[in-house]
Parts: sequence; structure tokens; C-alpha cells
Amino acid sequence: MPKGIYQHKKLSKETKQKIRNALKGRKILWKDKLKGRKCSKKTKEKMSKAKKGIKLTDIHKKKLSEAKFKNPTKMFGSKNPMWKGGPEFYKVPFREKVQSLFEYRQWRSDVFTRDNFTCQDCGLKGVYLHAHHIKLFSIIIKENNITTIEQAINCPELWNINNGITFCKKCHEKRK
Repeated sequence: MPKGIYQHKKLSKETKQKIRNALKGRKILWKDKLKGRKCSKKTKEKMSKAKKGIKLTDIHKKKLSEAKFKNPTKMFGSKNPMWKGGPEFYKVPFREKVQSLFEYRQWRSDVFTRDNFTCQDCGLKGVYLHAHHIKLFSIIIKENNITTIEQAINCPELWNINNGITFCKKCHEKRK
């Protein structure tokens, strides 16, 4: 019995069993409702904190292990819905590769400096800023048929600071 709910009453075994039976179905409904939902960072942190103090018994660990390996085709390899084709799992998206380049960081810094580290939409200063391509990054990539990092480095349109503008996070999200 959870502490605090019926502390002032002593319940009969029959009543306790009725409560258990009533609560059994709720767990399944709760899991189904949350299936496929995305959690906020704050919620994930709360869930992480809640799990930290939990210690699994050896019996529980064994049951989890058995469940995982009873049907391994469901959990591993190409049958897994997260499968991305072997080494693909380790591939970094092209946009992230370009954004990790020195040229991108330099372009971003130049845009911020030109705009005096101020959001050009709302005028905020001292917040995390985003450098936004006025002509969208994806359009530049498509128009110039850029498929490799070398091509991206050699594309002057990507690194033109006149094609950049500084936004705060909120203003940048409005533009997407």
C-alpha cells in the first residue's frame, strides 16, 4: 500500500485486493497514452532523478535480461525500428558536419560581430544567439549541388556574411 493514502484506516484484505485490481489496469493505460510522445528536457531530467535511487534486485535484472534475449530479432539489427543500415548509425548529418567546420564558426562569429551581438528582430542582448542564413542553408546546398564538405568549403555563398542575420532563440524559431 502506498504510504499516506489510508494511514488513518486499517483496510481488510478484501478491500486491499479490490484497490490492487483497480490500479492494475491504470499502468497499462498510462503507458499507452505516453507511447510515442516526446518529453521536454525538464521532464527527462525529472525522470532521470527519479530513477537514480532505484536499485534492481538480481531477480529483476535476470528477468529483464531474459526478456531482452527471448526474441533478439525484435531488439537488434535490421528488425529494430531505429535501424539505419549498419554503419549509418554512426553517420553525422551533412548539416552538422558543415556546422562543425572552422568556416562556419568564422561566418557565425562575423555575423554576430557585425550585428553587435544583438537580436535583429527584438533587440535582445546577452542571450544565446543564432546566426540565420537569410537565403536558407538548405536552398544554397540544393542550388549549388553541394554533396561533400570540400564543395561546401569552396562555396562562397554559404560564407557570405551579408546572407546572415543574428536572432535570439525565440525569434529564430519564428523564422523556421
